[in-house]
Amino acid sequence: MRRFLDASTAWCACTCTALMILLHAPEASAQVINFGLPLDGIAGDNVHVFNDTPNATFTYVITHSDPAILGVSLSSSGPWTETVNVTVTTDAAGNGVSTTWFTLGEAVGTAQQHACRVGVTPPCGNQVNFTVVTVDEVTLISVNRPLDSNPAVNPGGGLRMFPDRDHPNDTANSVRVRVRARLTAAVANITVYFRSFDVDDPSTNDTAVDPDGAGVLDNRGTPRNGLIGPVGGSGSSATIVLNSDANGIAEADLQVSRFAGDNYRVATAVRAAVISGINAAGTELRDGAGTPLPTVRAKSTPMLTVWRRVHIERDSMGPVSGNATGGQIVSASPGAAGQSVVLVLAGALTVNQYENGILDISGIGAFPIVQNSVTTFTVQGSVPSSAAGMLFSAVDDDDFDGNDNPKNGDAGDDVVAPAAVYSKMQPSDLVTENAFARAYIKPVWDGGGGTTSHDNGDVGFVVNVDTTANEPIEAQIGAGRGSTSELDDFWVGYFQDSYQPEVGRDADPNVEIRVGYGVSPRCTCADIGGSGSVPRGSIGSLTFVEVLRDRFDPLASVDTAAHELGHQFGLMGDGAGNQGIMNGQSFEFIPAHINMLRWRVKSPGEQ
Repeated sequence: MRRFLDASTAWCACTCTALMILLHAPEASAQVINFGLPLDGIAGDNVHVFNDTPNATFTYVITHSDPAILGVSLSSSGPWTETVNVTVTTDAAGNGVSTTWFTLGEAVGTAQQHACRVGVTPPCGNQVNFTVVTVDEVTLISVNRPLDSNPAVNPGGGLRMFPDRDHPNDTANSVRVRVRARLTAAVANITVYFRSFDVDDPSTNDTAVDPDGAGVLDNRGTPRNGLIGPVGGSGSSATIVLNSDANGIAEADLQVSRFAGDNYRVATAVRAAVISGINAAGTELRDGAGTPLPTVRAKSTPMLTVWRRVHIERDSMGPVSGNATGGQIVSASPGAAGQSVVLVLAGALTVNQYENGILDISGIGAFPIVQNSVTTFTVQGSVPSSAAGMLFSAVDDDDFDGNDNPKNGDAGDDVVAPAAVYSKMQPSDLVTENAFARAYIKPVWDGGGGTTSHDNGDVGFVVNVDTTANEPIEAQIGAGRGSTSELDDFWVGYFQDSYQPEVGRDADPNVEIRVGYGVSPRCTCADIGGSGSVPRGSIGSLTFVEVLRDRFDPLASVDTAAHELGHQFGLMGDGAGNQGIMNGQSFEFIPAHINMLRWRVKSPGEQ
């Protein structure tokens, strides 16, 4: 009877895994038996004799073909040698069983073992072909979500996974990845141990993001190590024990979290003592002796890092209309050298709202506006007194796309933000193109629902959106938004290319101190947050393309959309101090904000 046990296991714990009878009788025929043995595994064996000389004692020599692969001993604890002798004492019927010997798998490979009676040269009796195996490699295989190479923003390398839905109605399990361990030979029924680990976040040791610094317990999901379970099942623990199939393969499923930046490795081995001795050290896994994996006795998957996607709907107001004022001329009189002062009946104007614009007087001509008061325009040129009673129209210097000559208040131009406004939230893995990459978040420009049909290029033009209250902003967002299927595993961000905020913040005149580059309503935003305290963000954002043109602030021109998406995620940063992209100080998020982004569970605007 062949017994198999782990080298570290007591003999009394052996279990019978195969039966081998070594016959010694004239009528017996030899057999060839193939037996798989884990590296460092031990098999216990006996010689069985039938119908031989009654009441006799025989000695058998146990030999094997390759002492580098197999060792034998009369004790389960060794010492291990090339040969051992065992004795069989027969009963009155000529039957007997030898004392037990043990075989150790010392190295990977195949070797033959014989038990021959003293004086007989192998081959004799049954031949056992021992194939000693270990895990040759362990790989990660996509199940319902593709895996690709982890981009350079994560210096730990490895693979990346997006464990979220592809579209709102997607019901496939998105958090599962297959772990495949392949043995060094196609041997069935070898016990294979799988164990998952939370390895260190390689992107930073800043404790605002990675509380344990260079430690290894920084995943946000629970449990931190992920869950290992049978193929197609639910993970139940960080360790699972399986048997290899006829191809020498064992597979399990790893269940990951949906927290951006969580990272995992899975170790495999064919011995319990080996798998239990493995520990995470930085981004590596090391065995009980401190040797980094892979070793001959244990293998590890590449590091797997969780990324998240935010699906973007982008609308725009459509063609500009009504961006002018008009009325009747009351009088025209000379002003400073080369200028005229024109009194109008057009209601109360906003002081200097129309500076650098154009005053067009019906039947007389167009005049550049130098400045305006509540009731007058000061223009360049000589306006005759006969202008009294004439109709006029006035436009300011608005020209968000720089194509009006002469100036006409952008009449008929589609309101579309220049590419620079969204240049820091591209569908890219580069920090220079995607400010959210350090938080392991990637924008996807698919209409916010897996279909670009939600993207509306003609929401309806509004010259000045009132941003003094949440309601008119939300109404403007609601006029266009079609992406409403937000879920914890399907994030949606919303943008509307808009013209300008209310008079007084629209950079007309240019000297206005507080202007609006963008706005995100009803944000209960914060600068610090973590588990259980990630604030509600905004339901969407308006980007004011004409103000960006008026001010021509290079930093604001390229970080506005990413800044506003930060508000949708619940980030504040508009106060004093260096708050990075959330305070117009750089093109990157500060560590505290990266931490909040990585704790995010709900879609932007939700809590």
